[in-house]
Amino acid sequence: MKKWIKLGMLMLVCLSLGACTQTKTSHQDESNTNDARHYKIGVVSDRAKEIWDFALKDLEAEGEIDVDVITFDDVVQPNKALAEGEIDANAFQYYTFLYDYMQDSGNNQLYPMGYLSAEPSGIWAIDSIESKEDIPEHAKIAIQNDPVNTGNAIKMLADNGLVTLKDDAQLVPTEEDIESTYRDLELVPMDYGAVPRALGDCELILSVSTPVTESGIKLEDALVFQSGEDASSLTRLNFVVQEKDKDNKDLQKILKAYQRQEVVDYANETGPGDFYGAWDNDDIPYDDMQEYINFVEENH
Repeated sequence: MKKWIKLGMLMLVCLSLGACTQTKTSHQDESNTNDARHYKIGVVSDRAKEIWDFALKDLEAEGEIDVDVITFDDVVQPNKALAEGEIDANAFQYYTFLYDYMQDSGNNQLYPMGYLSAEPSGIWAIDSIESKEDIPEHAKIAIQNDPVNTGNAIKMLADNGLVTLKDDAQLVPTEEDIESTYRDLELVPMDYGAVPRALGDCELILSVSTPVTESGIKLEDALVFQSGEDASSLTRLNFVVQEKDKDNKDLQKILKAYQRQEVVDYANETGPGDFYGAWDNDDIPYDDMQEYINFVEENH
């Protein structure tokens, strides 16, 4: 079970890194100090650091909290550094990836405090298809072939009446969980980046937003597109801390500084326009992760 979780996460965790060289975090919670309380957050790309630096600008200007955003150069070190106390939080991963790390490392003391951005999915079609009713018999739809994205694609197709799932379908369904498809629609799994290029060879594609924008297809041309709040919890990035810090007020302030419309606007104004906040709902990432863990362990 753990092997297939990795396949999706290592591809989708999408951001880039430079090693953390300092050994222990230096923040202080004592109220009798006049110095700013210092925190370190690990990310995995220069772009993520740029967005975090913008998000924290006003908070740091208050002078009580100082934050270093540290860029790592792989997707293993941010969790290792957090577990060892070299950083106070990281911001780069889906909870499926976090669960896989905890299983491999034996460290169960990491905690997803809140959601960050989301990777919504959409369905795009050739020009002759403007609605579900225009889909011809035996049409093909390209989907991503890693297990997590395949499962999300099938769930989205089910939500839009394009497939019917069996009663005992898995939490992350596979093609084997499909009872029937609309007008014998054929699913064509392929690599993450190849899906947008398949539009034309396939009548439809279903993809997360990043490879679509990178290919030049407009998000607004989608037949169906999720909002950030409606994106699967499996494809939302998390702000992760040590479990002992889950009630830390400063870390909660840092998270709230990111969870603002101003941050969404900045990211979209300075990027391709595919940044979606994933926090405007009542979802609790720890509870969502526990549901996922329970399902995995019950079906191991």
